[in-house]
Amino acid sequence: EGPELLEISTILNAMEDLQLWSLGLQRIDNEEGEIHFEALPALTSEIQINTTLQTLLEEAFDADGKLSGTTFPTLGRLRAKIRGLRADILQTLDTLVSMPSIQSKLALESGGPLYSEISNGGGRLVLSMNPKYASQYGIVHDSSRSGKTVYVEPSEVVGPTNELRQTEGELRAEEARVWRL
Repeated sequence: EGPELLEISTILNAMEDLQLWSLGLQRIDNEEGEIHFEALPALTSEIQINTTLQTLLEEAFDADGKLSGTTFPTLGRLRAKIRGLRADILQTLDTLVSMPSIQSKLALESGGPLYSEISNGGGRLVLSMNPKYASQYGIVHDSSRSGKTVYVEPSEVVGPTNELRQTEGELRAEEARVWRL
């Protein structure tokens, strides 16, 4: 699986670094005319690194340790689409909460954020609203214990959020497909 392959890549790179460091020690000894580091260079010279495997693994992962979107372009396109959808959803929410007609209906007495992600709603972004206005603005996903606040997913972001969730599922499926290669 992925984490194990990433660890193998890290170990191969560390072994190569050890070999290079050992060669550096050997050069220092030769320049000074005395050899103090005989054992380490002898040991590291026996290490055989499969450079083909090392290159494949290095190209398979990005700097964050995820499958590379460059090596696997479908993953790159899906990740870019997800970033774009998230940005669009957040921009829409920012626009909504700045509208005077919406601001007057937000439940702001708690001092919390204007919008948040609701955990039991599949990661949906919601507005904290006064219950008497909620149903006309979108889907009510939850309410506060006091009942003074309901958490509404605005109608304007329902479709884009559905598309986001679908694309995230496609990304997971594509990552699983790559792992099976």
